[in-house]
Amino acid sequence: MSEFNQESDATLLQLIKRGNIEAYEAIYRKYGSRLFRAAFVRVGSRETAEEITSDTLFLLWKKRHTIEIDSNSSLYPWLFVCCANKSFNAVKSRVRYQDLMSKLASNTKLSDLSNTSYFDGDPNLEATYSVLSKLSHTDREIILLRVIDDLSYDEIASILGISSSTSRTRFSRATSRLREATNKHGLNFGKAYPQGELQ
Repeated sequence: MSEFNQESDATLLQLIKRGNIEAYEAIYRKYGSRLFRAAFVRVGSRETAEEITSDTLFLLWKKRHTIEIDSNSSLYPWLFVCCANKSFNAVKSRVRYQDLMSKLASNTKLSDLSNTSYFDGDPNLEATYSVLSKLSHTDREIILLRVIDDLSYDEIASILGISSSTSRTRFSRATSRLREATNKHGLNFGKAYPQGELQ
């Protein structure tokens, strides 16, 4: 299997199109943990994030004959978009369910379900979610893509349909807006990257 770990994504994709399971497993090993992290930070549930990760990679297999990438390109942007869409749908479904339960429960204790945290009671994650939720959708997604999903500026540009320089500028502006809010919660996103990265 190790021989497949050295192959480019484009080569692995061609092998996957021919039904090569080992090439598919190499992609799974390469991107599985990154996809899980991307899903978890958006849905806040390990179980749901695992399901989304599996569904996303299964979709790669299912749609393998329709996917095309350049010889030097990564499969991750395609995988990420699928993962993000599934995460968004999962959150919408969960919010609708909690809202329904809250309305049905009226003034009973069941109404507390509407306030259930997506982060299973972890105060640090709750604070992170609280801060991020106050940002605009664009700022929030840029920060998640760069800091949490650990994507390069080129990958972010590919996902958002913008230039690499624009993705770098937007990230800088978004982190500037985030800095004051994170300090209030005792968080520091700046620790994740060199100082120049967040200037």
